[in-house]
Amino acid sequence: TEGVAAAGRYHQALQTIQGDQVRMRLLVATMDYKLGPEIAEIVSEIAASIEAEYQVESDLARSLIMQTRFALAFTTLFAMLAGAALGLTIMRQIAAQQQAAQVLKESEARYRTLFEGLPIGLYRSNPDGRLLDANSAMVQMLGYPSREALLQTPAVDLYENTEQYQRWRTLLETEGSA
Repeated sequence: TEGVAAAGRYHQALQTIQGDQVRMRLLVATMDYKLGPEIAEIVSEIAASIEAEYQVESDLARSLIMQTRFALAFTTLFAMLAGAALGLTIMRQIAAQQQAAQVLKESEARYRTLFEGLPIGLYRSNPDGRLLDANSAMVQMLGYPSREALLQTPAVDLYENTEQYQRWRTLLETEGSA
């Protein structure tokens, strides 16, 4: 009968541990770098509460609790390692995104410097012919008071011969370049 009583206490202890493991999974899900000591403390608290609640009187019960404590510690270690691996993966992804953003920013700066620094007039327009951008050489060349004033002008109005603009647009649409 002592074995049956110990098995009953063991079953109750396992239910308590399972509930506490859910709590630990939640902690791991909200992981930060200080989580390791918190989990170790929780493991110790769980083991101590099991030992205190189920006053260990037999060798079988002690053995079962020690096995449970080992399984809990192993599960906790696994959860910590999985959490750390996830954290490293997330950190790598963030670093890669930051690096890509920096490369894009530098590329945009080089483009802007080139676009503004050329002594010839350049503009960009959308497929509908609305101007999106123009450099200062284009503004001066066409005699507009400001870049903003030029951007209010439809691209077709920049051409003396609108047929030339239409041929250019057709080439761009059919060939992909002009």
